[in-house]
Amino acid sequence: MKNARYTLLAILALAGCSSTDKVLDAKMAEETKVSNNRELRFEADQLIQNDPQLTAGQKTKLLALRQTISAQTAAIDKQELRLRSVLTEELLSPDYSIDEVNLIKKRLKKLESRRLSLLFDGIDQGAEIVGRRSTNGPSMMRALMEQRLDGTHE
Repeated sequence: MKNARYTLLAILALAGCSSTDKVLDAKMAEETKVSNNRELRFEADQLIQNDPQLTAGQKTKLLALRQTISAQTAAIDKQELRLRSVLTEELLSPDYSIDEVNLIKKRLKKLESRRLSLLFDGIDQGAEIVGRRSTNGPSMMRALMEQRLDGTHE
């Protein structure tokens, strides 16, 4: 009886996720305007500037937030490219060092974690600017993601 109850709860939970997944998948399939970061930045700026429900102050804050996050992720991208270049050289080097490769992989993981933290923080800040809050506690989601990327949670 207990197993049947857990099975039913699992099916109901999956059904709820499945419905949300389908909605998101449909939205993504319809999204054809954006194919690179430049187009995404342009579209975001247009959406912010043309939204009649946003105040001038909200628009200014959202555009500044988007610009700040863009600059910070661009810096991460540069560091990642340099690390990947060093990684390629190391992989082809006659003096190959597994310790150096592991260090590069660790640094790449940290950069990706920082990139995701920036994204999640930006989402939280943007939601706050427009008067919306996450009901799931975004800091808990971010902490879990960071633990997984850092390898501190199995």
